[in-house]
Amino acid sequence: MTTLKKLASYFPTKLPVGNTSYNKWLDDVVFLSGPIADTDSLQWVISNEVMRLSSTKDRVPKAYFVKVLRKYAANQLAANKVMELKQKQLEAQQAAQKQEATKQETVSSETKETTN
Repeated sequence: MTTLKKLASYFPTKLPVGNTSYNKWLDDVVFLSGPIADTDSLQWVISNEVMRLSSTKDRVPKAYFVKVLRKYAANQLAANKVMELKQKQLEAQQAAQKQEATKQETVSSETKETTN
């Protein structure tokens, strides 16, 4: 059954109208996406993507939404890595500035001692 659902997900289907059909459709897309995030987060992304679709687009493959979810997950990981690297650079810069300040204080105090 899972293989059949995955295969069927590549064919465009009508977007659901009605709460019951929308929730069932959401559950199908979440199932197809696998365990990449919690269900509420996945449903939030899918629902936002539905709202972003062109107003003339009423048939979309479920696989499209699975790909969107994976892309959003990759974006989030990439953004986290960028922030991590930026923080690392900032810490290195601060350490270098602190080292330079210490070095200048040492030179300054040595200069005062030799002039006295």
